[in-house]
Amino acid sequence: MEKKFTKGNWGFGENYTSNNGTHVVYSTNKSYPTQNTYIATTLSAFNSEADAKLMAAAPDLLDACIKLAEYIETHNISDGEAYFIAKNAIKKATE
Repeated sequence: MEKKFTKGNWGFGENYTSNNGTHVVYSTNKSYPTQNTYIATTLSAFNSEADAKLMAAAPDLLDACIKLAEYIETHNISDGEAYFIAKNAIKKATE
């Protein structure tokens, strides 16, 4: 499965270009640690930090879901709720 999202370690921080309580999600580049690729900006201060944290965790959560689904399939235990939640999350993120 090809991952078609911005590579790098995703993080989040306050949006310093606007003083409205919003946050940005960015990816750091290992080759150029001071260069960030901006991925998203929250549009509202309401739940802004929590939303940005969830977005920044998305690549790690996708990897965890893929590994969980592979483990469950390898061990023939794919009838549990966690498996179906993981498979649906993978589909939602990749299709």
